[in-house]
Parts: sequence; structure tokens; C-alpha cells
Amino acid sequence: MKSNAGCLVLLVLVVAACGRATAGPLDEITVRAMSVEQWRGWHEQATRIGSHDYEGLAPQRGPVAAKGGFRPVGGIVSHHLLVGPLIESYFAELSRRAGDIDTLVLMGPDHFRRAEQGVLVAEADFVWQGRRLVTDRQTARMWQRELGLERDDYPFLFEHSITSLLPFAAEHFLAARIVAVIIHPECSFGRLDELVGLLRRRASRGKTLVLLSTDFAHHLDTQETEKRDRESLAVLQAMHTHYTRRLTCDCLKGWYVFARALRGRDPSMEIVFHTTNEQYLNAPQDDITSYFFAIVTADVAPVPDRVVFDDFERFGFAETFGGRGTAGPPSP
Repeated sequence: MKSNAGCLVLLVLVVAACGRATAGPLDEITVRAMSVEQWRGWHEQATRIGSHDYEGLAPQRGPVAAKGGFRPVGGIVSHHLLVGPLIESYFAELSRRAGDIDTLVLMGPDHFRRAEQGVLVAEADFVWQGRRLVTDRQTARMWQRELGLERDDYPFLFEHSITSLLPFAAEHFLAARIVAVIIHPECSFGRLDELVGLLRRRASRGKTLVLLSTDFAHHLDTQETEKRDRESLAVLQAMHTHYTRRLTCDCLKGWYVFARALRGRDPSMEIVFHTTNEQYLNAPQDDITSYFFAIVTADVAPVPDRVVFDDFERFGFAETFGGRGTAGPPSP
């Protein structure tokens, strides 16, 4: 009986794999993260943030982007829909400050390790409740070509680090083209450095926002979460990857790309929200997750296409992983 059950499971896996192989590339990905009614409920709650219902969580309202000088170029946002009202409030404030943008780059962790090539860039459009978020295919294909990637949109069907944010993007940045990227936790440094160069060049042209989708301390008690969050806050505000060994989040490789791509633009990071599921729910939790929401402003002046890498910085980052597998630094 056990043998038959095992054969049945194997048959299902083979059929699924063959179906994926023969189905061909996806034209669009339907986002089922939430309904319009759920979003409206979170939007209504978001309007009350800063009141007694959300004491201590009032967002700092910054200046609207000017035509020249400094403007929002990126940010950090949670993908846990437990804090949906905070995500909505964050997107509303980011949209207010940034104004119209051309491109929204969403970069998140590959939770289920489906990006066998280390990095995946989506080429399909995303559709939520009849609203189409159009992918910047020219950029997506160019990045795939430069990184030597094969097209594979299927992992994006299940990757909540991206899909959880798309309804909010549809509400606040529907006119922008989307570039969705997921990064495997063991992606090589050589590939990460190539992605840094591509992202830096894209961010220097037009009005581009780069969002890192990540959550912070996981599965810890209150005291350890507070300790880790203090260290993470220092790393975030430094905007330097050498200190990443002190950062506790689920997308360390994404932080490496994010911080290095924007660092040459004299960035300044502002923490909009910081909370934990325990604080947010106002109830003790055995399994605590923490959240930082941040907006990065920077000089909009063009930056050189060539990226100069500092081995000291890169090796410092590698200490986070102890040189395990492909996580170690590339050869000189």
C-alpha cells in the first residue's frame, strides 16, 4: 500500500513537471493575494494609522519629490499581509512623495528556492482584479540576456514576496512598468554583482523606484527580537553592505544588491514604520516577526554605468554566511 502511494505521489510530480514543461511561457500571472474588499478594508484602517488605534505608528510625512535634487529612489517594505494596513499606508505615502514614476522594481527573496539560476526576472504581466500591471519586457529580457538566465515565470505564481505587494502597486503605481526579481538565498556573488550593475544603470534612467520586499527577525522571543532589530536598524541606516552580518532579515542577498545599487547616489534612509507582530496585535506571541518600512531618497543626478566593487565590503558581507557553498565571495 505504501509502495502504491509512493508511486502515486511520484506520478503526480512527474505530470506536474511535464505540464509545466509543455505549457510554454506565461503571458500573464493572476494575483490572488487578496480581494478588492480586503484591500478596501486595509485602506480604511490605514487612514486611521496615527490615531489611538495605532499608537506609535504614525508615518512621517516627508516632502513631495522636486523636479531636481533629491527624491525617493527606493524603499523597504514587508510582504506579510498581517500588517496589510501598514503596507497600504506605506505605499500611499511613497506614492505621494515620489509622484509619477516610470518603473517599479520589486525585488524579494525566493522563499521556496525555485530560482535554480540564482536570480529570476519575470517577463509575464501581472493581473489583479482586472487591473494589469505591465512588465517592462525590454528591461526584463535585457537582464535575462546579460545574466545568462532562461525565462521562467512559474515561480512567480507562488512567491508571496512579490505577489503580496502587487495589489498595492496596482492601486498606487498602476501606470508604472514592473520589473519583478526574486533572489535565491545561495545566489553567487558573481551573479549578484552583475545584477547590481544592471539595477544601478536602470535606476539612473527615468523615474525608477526600487523596493526591497523583506521581513526581519523571525521565530525569536521578545528580548532577542529587540536586540536583533537594534542591530538591523543600524545596518539599514548605514546603507553599507559590510555590516550585513548584523542584519537579520529574509532577503540578505537582496539587501546586498539594493544597498550597493543605490549607494553611489548619496542615499538617505528614513524609517517610516517599525513594529513586530506582537506589538501590532497587542498580544503576546511565541513566534515573533519584525517589520521595517523605509523610504530611501537620493540624488537624481546620473551615476557612472561602471560599478567599482570594494572587496573589503564584499568579503565582510560573506562573513554573514561563513563562506558556505555559493554564498562565499568570488575568486579574485
